Amino acid sequence: MKNTLAAAVIAAVLLIALPGAAARADDASDMQDRVDAALRAQPGGTQTDWNEVTWNQGDVILTLAPPTASATGLAVVGGCTSGRFCAYSGSSYTGSKLTYSTCASAQSVAALGAPVRSIANARSSGVILAYGGSTLLASASAGAGSNVSGTTTNISCLA
Repeated sequence: MKNTLAAAVIAAVLLIALPGAAARADDASDMQDRVDAALRAQPGGTQTDWNEVTWNQGDVILTLAPPTASATGLAVVGGCTSGRFCAYSGSSYTGSKLTYSTCASAQSVAALGAPVRSIANARSSGVILAYGGSTLLASASAGAGSNVSGTTTNISCLA
């Protein structure tokens, strides 16, 4: 049963990924169309994330690749979801992660419980900024990230 289900999921993914397919991702809203297509191709699954479907209580998991910045203006940077910006406790997008969905003047990073060592901007526009008090420590343009040195106290973004 598991091998049959896995084969069906792989076939569904290939159909979804083929150039010219109706479920091809052109923007973030198309991701839901791709998830829905996978669920139609192999019934019995559950959507468990914005780009993920799970069957057999997690025995089979399909994670659909998000659109890239060059194709749609959206990007995933270092595991930071499209349309968001993130602060990481480790360099190069490792360790614990804080994810922000709204652009505020100053977002505290205290909840991270560790120093911020890298930031990622997976938004389609704008810049994110890491500050230590009022000192700018690092910045990252849309679709990019940066390692941070110094003690970050807050992170903010410019539209």
